[in-house]
Amino acid sequence: MNEIKISSFIEYLSYVEKNYCRDHIFRGLNNLDYLLIPKIGRKAYVAKCNPDFIVDELQDMEEQIMHDFIKMSIPHMDLRNISAWDQWTIGQHHGLPTRFLDWTENPLIVLKIAFQVIPLTIILVF
Repeated sequence: MNEIKISSFIEYLSYVEKNYCRDHIFRGLNNLDYLLIPKIGRKAYVAKCNPDFIVDELQDMEEQIMHDFIKMSIPHMDLRNISAWDQWTIGQHHGLPTRFLDWTENPLIVLKIAFQVIPLTIILVF
């Protein structure tokens, strides 16, 4: 992956205009320490697992968290009778640690996501 430093919104728009293609997808981050690792695979969750069984334990943890989320959602939005994909999508949207990463096809929406933390020192767009 090539690294390109862009210093302004206008410069970003110009870069996107020249290089954007409909096959591109984007992910925005606002911390250099963040890697392209899903939330369930980050240190806070991996540290709770036995090193010999990380994958199985993370999957069990993810499924238990989703089960609890579905149970607790009933007064607000009953998730019991929708597809598993819809359940996971809604859970991801509400910050549950899942194996999914949020991506967008829109190069401008990614900036909104990346600019959510203030004060801002740097953002990353993949």
